[in-house]
Amino acid sequence: FKLLKDQIQKLQEGLATERIAREILDERKTKELKLVESSLSLDLNVEKQARKDAEAKLTKQIDEKCFAIRLDLAKEKKLREEAEERIAKEMSDEIGRLHENLESEKRIREDKFDKISKKLNEELVALNEALAAERRIREDTENTMLKMLEGIC
Repeated sequence: FKLLKDQIQKLQEGLATERIAREILDERKTKELKLVESSLSLDLNVEKQARKDAEAKLTKQIDEKCFAIRLDLAKEKKLREEAEERIAKEMSDEIGRLHENLESEKRIREDKFDKISKKLNEELVALNEALAAERRIREDTENTMLKMLEGIC
């Protein structure tokens, strides 16, 4: 019986040793797991911060690019408006010059028309006078011819 008792006691001692070894292993594994968990949490926080920093940097770059584009658009708008004003002024000036030229051409044309009309009237008066003189001469010649014919007959 003693042998059995010794074997049982050895077995119980072995079990106790195994239990203690298992508890130590369990504690060690729990500590390792907590350490890994802590490391993962730290890595996750680092990655979150890196992502936030990258987002902030990207947002800043986008904002700067948008601002630069807005400035370029404002400059382009200003240049376009100035060009429109300049072109409108040039067109207005050109229309004024064309109107003045048109009025000048109209006056010149009217003056030429008046001169031509006056010249034609003078020519017509001269022609009428020449025609009247020719008529008088013809009538005088006819009368002279008639008197000569009467004198002959």
